[in-house]
Amino acid sequence: MIRILPILLALAWLPGCEDDPKSAPGASASVMDGYDTADPEASFARLLAEDSKSNLDLAHDEVELGDVLQQTQREVPFPFVVNGPDEVVITRLTPSCGCTGVEIRVAGETWPEGKPLPAGTKGELVATFDSQNFLHGKVSTIDVQGNAANMPLKLTIRANIRPLFDPSPATVRFGEVHQSELLAEGFRTRSVTVVGAESFALTGWARLPKGITIKDTNAPESEPGGLAQSRTFEVTIGSEIGTGTLYETAVAETSLGKMLEFTIQAEVLGRVRYFPQKRISFGLLTPGQAPTRSLRVVGTEAGTPVPEPTLAMAGDEHEAFLWTVQTKDGGQEHQVRIRIRPDAPIGRHAGTLTVSYPPETGLESEEFIVSAIVRQPQ
Repeated sequence: MIRILPILLALAWLPGCEDDPKSAPGASASVMDGYDTADPEASFARLLAEDSKSNLDLAHDEVELGDVLQQTQREVPFPFVVNGPDEVVITRLTPSCGCTGVEIRVAGETWPEGKPLPAGTKGELVATFDSQNFLHGKVSTIDVQGNAANMPLKLTIRANIRPLFDPSPATVRFGEVHQSELLAEGFRTRSVTVVGAESFALTGWARLPKGITIKDTNAPESEPGGLAQSRTFEVTIGSEIGTGTLYETAVAETSLGKMLEFTIQAEVLGRVRYFPQKRISFGLLTPGQAPTRSLRVVGTEAGTPVPEPTLAMAGDEHEAFLWTVQTKDGGQEHQVRIRIRPDAPIGRHAGTLTVSYPPETGLESEEFIVSAIVRQPQ
């Protein structure tokens, strides 16, 4: 504190000037040069650290890690020695993305930034390289600042980041599947092969989509090089799966302590499809406008007509809407034409349109949100 007070007083009495003093011809350096308001502690350490005649000599300033598995962290040491007659102060270590941190170590213990390193000190700058969010080639750097004669310094870490698990295909696609076929056959199966960076096994499921089962074929194969291993899994959708779009991720726990993920896609078709699927919007309208919107009710089984649906609307403002039904292609499709009344009052109108069928058909009803906003003309 005794050494800092004179500097603080000097900073307080510095005369202000509008022009940058460093840009003026013949201007001398200011005590404020290099001061960072975001890091005052390191700034004062720099102010207190007189220029050193010693170097911070590194055994190397670049490390090539080669292949690194994703979801791992690795410490990367950069050994150094203080060569010269003076002590050296490291005032700031700034890592780029890909490094979670960097610290000074002497004799295996953490050495604080800003604390002088005596001449002859041997130690390490230790960076922690994190591969969590990267793939393929990655370069990370650390800027080293201080009062050594050869500072600033830049350290570089290079790595090729490999996925811990590499599923092929990454997305297991079933495409369009008729629910009637699932009911007849009982299931539909696809295969996915996963290459693990090391020998692995599934230990449980953290998330498994409803109606999906995944089975290990228990036929692991060693990849070239002997370390990596591939396993094939059978992904099955069963008859209990509901209709609609399935696009979900299965997440498995593994013997490596890391999660294995892959995506499953299917469009499970019932006897009827709807276009659009859930919402019918008129957007913004002005009084007197009466546009129409269409809801298509389409049969998915060729030659099997769809019974004409019964429509009902509910909601606080549903009376603003009218509709008609037109049957096409011998009952293979029904087109519902919805319009808003020309005399609909200004305001927000919304209702729930229910499409239902006779109970003996076994077809489930569907609901659609219908909305419009009638605004004052501008």
